[in-house]
Amino acid sequence: MRFFVTYDADRTSGLAAFLHFLYENGFDTYFSEKSFDDKETNICVVLMCRQPDLNFKQRIRLSAKDNTLYIDLMLDLRVVVLMSDMEKRSFVVRKMLEELPPIIAKYERLNFDVLRFSQDLRLWFERHGVVSDDFEN
Repeated sequence: MRFFVTYDADRTSGLAAFLHFLYENGFDTYFSEKSFDDKETNICVVLMCRQPDLNFKQRIRLSAKDNTLYIDLMLDLRVVVLMSDMEKRSFVVRKMLEELPPIIAKYERLNFDVLRFSQDLRLWFERHGVVSDDFEN
């Protein structure tokens, strides 16, 4: 499976450091060795970090052409810019762990093993020091 994370945000958001952390530590490689359904569905997460008054809407779509589920995770730029890199990392990881599984589960026709995906996602973040045992599910 290809699990790709990118962002659409002002440079001041500091999300580039989060992406650097992911890819420097082999996030893409870890998930490339996994499969959660028989269709080899890919996931692309866009960290959409904008000011809420701009009224950006969350986009979620399944592309049959490239067999990819595209998901925007909405982040408030005014909040994110005030966070340290570690706070941003924890905040974005929490959003990913909380919001991605229910969104993926809505696509029943994918027959996607959402529970195993959630566990593997959490495990990767645990192994890289972002999630601890006391981190809420």
